Amino acid sequence: MSNTTRAPSTRKTVPGMGRIFQRGHTFWIAYYRHGKEHRESTHSANENDATKLLKKRYGEIASRRFVGPQEERVMFEDLAKGIERDYALRGLRSTRAAKGRMLHLKKQFAGMRALDITPDRVRDYQAPSSPVC
Repeated sequence: MSNTTRAPSTRKTVPGMGRIFQRGHTFWIAYYRHGKEHRESTHSANENDATKLLKKRYGEIASRRFVGPQEERVMFEDLAKGIERDYALRGLRSTRAAKGRMLHLKKQFAGMRALDITPDRVRDYQAPSSPVC
């Protein structure tokens, strides 16, 4: 056994909002939604940034706009792969056609987060690039 002692973790609770704690130099937040704890790094050494992020998350939960850190990472490519996998699993004959249609979408939305593909962006994609006379 070593005689090194661990520094006590610095935890700060925000009444009714979860908690803020520090791991190394980075602050983390923890909050609950539907009885499940969510932990998220603030990527900041500033405690005020952690407080702001925690308040933002609770505002999202209260207004039912909360998505969660996992869902924020979903990219367009992940959705496209899911659609292709679904077609293959169901044995649909239109798999090849769907892949061809997906190429057009990939040109427009490649590298984008799924959350960033808004109805406005889809309408911009659908709009003809040149005016019809």
